[in-house]
Amino acid sequence: MSFWLRFAIRSCLRRRRRTGILLAGIAFPVAALVVLGAIMVGVNDTMVRNAVAVQSGQVAFSGRPVEMSAALARTERLAAQAGAIPGVRGALPRCRFQALAQSKNGTQSVVVWAVAPEEERRSTPTAHCMTEGTYLSEPGDTILGAVAAENLGVAPGDTFTLVTPTAQYTRTVSGVYAIGIPAADASVIYIGVQDAKALAESQVYPEVAVFLTDDAVLDKTRDVLAAQAQAEESVETWKELSPEVAQLVELNEFSMRIVILMVIVILGFGVSNALLISVMDRYRHFAVLKALGARPGEIASLIMLEAFAMCFAAGVAGTILGVGAAAAWGKIGLDLSRYTSYNPHFSVDPIVHPRVTMGMTLTPQILALCAGLVSALWPAAIAARRRVAGGMRDV
Repeated sequence: MSFWLRFAIRSCLRRRRRTGILLAGIAFPVAALVVLGAIMVGVNDTMVRNAVAVQSGQVAFSGRPVEMSAALARTERLAAQAGAIPGVRGALPRCRFQALAQSKNGTQSVVVWAVAPEEERRSTPTAHCMTEGTYLSEPGDTILGAVAAENLGVAPGDTFTLVTPTAQYTRTVSGVYAIGIPAADASVIYIGVQDAKALAESQVYPEVAVFLTDDAVLDKTRDVLAAQAQAEESVETWKELSPEVAQLVELNEFSMRIVILMVIVILGFGVSNALLISVMDRYRHFAVLKALGARPGEIASLIMLEAFAMCFAAGVAGTILGVGAAAAWGKIGLDLSRYTSYNPHFSVDPIVHPRVTMGMTLTPQILALCAGLVSALWPAAIAARRRVAGGMRDV
């Protein structure tokens, strides 16, 4: 076999121009598939990141309603435990309760979130989406969404009243944010955890939003947190909390598989055609080999080895080219704001950063190699079945 492999490589090198064209015809589709796969992964990352940026995180813990002091203690403890899990880049303690916001200009039903400002600043976009005033930088600060501010008719410096079943609180608006997610901009009010300690609320929901790195294992993180949860407490992933986003991710992956299949089929026909022409040009060459004692199976093996050598080399070259292009593009980013201005899943951050993954890197190369070998079966069979007498008459 080593003899025929060396023979096949020498045959490819002997016809450099034809081999080079075939190599390019395989390498560029492989590179294109690697880049397209990286873009698909980047689009999925952006959709998920935007979907979880404000509210749930990739993994969300939530508990039954308790008093404010108990909720604050529970979230602080769980956030510290979650932050120690490998792959967790942020664990945000939050406590929320329902309230009615009232001003002299209007009324708005809201959800009040007591958050840790610095942790939120590092992991969520709210602090970077301020349109007026300042973020939660001082005790007593309160920020609300642009839609809620418009409905209440308030601006930074104005006061409004939070009404709950147990008490009323006068708050001063320190800032207004506009994330682009209607549910958040219209109904979420943020205060600091230090201010929440003074609130006499008994129906407070403790929550922890866990944000993961791109390479973290989602289910593993969920299982670790679930093991720490108590009765009536739940731990859910973003797929369970945002099934529409999970379905869009699956649709993107399915569409990418269709594209890969179509490109590989076309590539296979191209390889088969090129090898068939090569075989027809070498009828006399194969006839001489048979006359010298080569068996039909060895002639077929020669064609298959040529296909393997060219497809393997082209696949490696295409993969290197695709990974390099995708990595460079990933640093620059792809701005989709022109095409996603009405899409809530891109409202927070429309920049897509193509990301290279092992699966999308190796799949095109492996499939191209398999397609090349399958496509070589017909030319190999023709070369093996050609008789010596007929081949010797061909010039």
